[in-house]
Amino acid sequence: MAIVDAAPIRAVQHQPNDRRAWLALGLAVLGATSCVVALVLPYYAAGRPARESLYLYDIDALWPYTSAAGPLVGLLSFWALAMAPFISFAVVCWGAHRLWTLRAAPGREVVVALALLVSVCTLGWFMTPMASDLLARMID
Repeated sequence: MAIVDAAPIRAVQHQPNDRRAWLALGLAVLGATSCVVALVLPYYAAGRPARESLYLYDIDALWPYTSAAGPLVGLLSFWALAMAPFISFAVVCWGAHRLWTLRAAPGREVVVALALLVSVCTLGWFMTPMASDLLARMID
């Protein structure tokens, strides 16, 4: 019987996988983009004043929903309403864990930190009064 050296196998197992970081960044950017395109853009593209009540207008009858890209914006609104808060929270949790585990490897956490930043900003936006009004209006 030959003795097998397990050191090369351990070295391969502990290399960071950058694809997960890019996937997390992609999901974070998709969540933020869906909120902007499906919720915020219709309100401001129609020239509505910032202090005017959101219940005076039907968001579904505004610009991106009536254009040729309306079905795609509808899918993005579903993503923004149903998935973006939960995906952003998952990316924040995963990013915090990943930054903690990569603290000894400088230079590898840039994409993870960017995904964490985008997700924290998205979650922060969901806690604003405007987001609450837009979400309530879209659900009605």
